[in-house]
Amino acid sequence: MRIDSVQPPAVPHFFLYGEAPRDADDRFLHLEALDDRSRPNRWTIRPHVHSGLHQLLLIAEGAGEMRAEEARFGFAAPCLLAVPAGTAHGFRFTDGTVGTVVTLSSRYLRDLCGREPELAALFADPAALALPEPGAVEE
Repeated sequence: MRIDSVQPPAVPHFFLYGEAPRDADDRFLHLEALDDRSRPNRWTIRPHVHSGLHQLLLIAEGAGEMRAEEARFGFAAPCLLAVPAGTAHGFRFTDGTVGTVVTLSSRYLRDLCGREPELAALFADPAALALPEPGAVEE
């Protein structure tokens, strides 16, 4: 008796979410409001991959969950979500979450890290990083 293994569905590759893959310019940098793509998708961004693009999501209001490969990260504002290029990732945001998505090419990140080497650590692994509340005073 032969049992065929069930293959999980392929994770789609996008340029920006929902866009056909293409090569990014060396200095590609894109900023957009989080709700530009999440609101039309009912606050859910299905798992996908960006081959040569890294992303940072600055969450100013709201909360949710980020899936990156097999890991799950719960998050609440204010926070920063980091997604290295090539990482399968998706999001479920609470309705009305407010934030900004920064997308940059791998080449641009390498150039920036040449000037600011500490920046590379931000993209070493997927992460959800809590930020201080606006107006909070550090001691």
